[in-house]
Amino acid sequence: MDEQSNFGWIGGYWRFANRHRIGLSYLPFERSAGHTLDTDIKINDEIVRVGASVKTEFKNSVYDISYMYSVYQSPDLEIALTGGIYFMRIEFDLKAAGIIAPVDGSNPGSFQADYSNTVKLNAPLPLFGFKLQYQITPRWNLNLGARYLSVEIGDFDGSVTTLSLGTDYFFSDKFGVGASLGGFDSEVKEDQTDFDKELALAYKGLQIYLVYRY
Repeated sequence: MDEQSNFGWIGGYWRFANRHRIGLSYLPFERSAGHTLDTDIKINDEIVRVGASVKTEFKNSVYDISYMYSVYQSPDLEIALTGGIYFMRIEFDLKAAGIIAPVDGSNPGSFQADYSNTVKLNAPLPLFGFKLQYQITPRWNLNLGARYLSVEIGDFDGSVTTLSLGTDYFFSDKFGVGASLGGFDSEVKEDQTDFDKELALAYKGLQIYLVYRY
């Protein structure tokens, strides 16, 4: 699929008490690709044979809900501990024109011009970390944040990491512009006696955004 993609997002937080904040952001992105298969691929209980023309679409919507408690505050610096849910809604669509056969080998399969299959996954990931904001000037600040989780439950072993570094400049009391570098990396493995499963998803990039405060 495309290694580079442009997309938009929206987010914000509400400080409902001096040391307490709730944050929410929404980030949707998608990628697509087309290919002529040079090997069979298995999807659920069917096999798409070599030579089929396929098109895939990967859609991922992220809902990031967090609570922040400020453990240190001064006129220039604020440090907060964070906890929340990084909820991913993933949808993978595949369309193909080619020979489609059952996995059990009961028949050699037949040509289908409009074959399609969809796989969906909802992944709520709890994350814990910290957020730092340094006020360089009354209109200019620097932000740093990091969150991490590593768990092992039964046959499952996984980790999630998010990092961000950015700066905001306010050209009025309420409106400003910002830029940040951010990244997300997740990996989940399932170890079994006959085979292993692994899901890995990562992204990184530059964000340019507008800021409104009240």
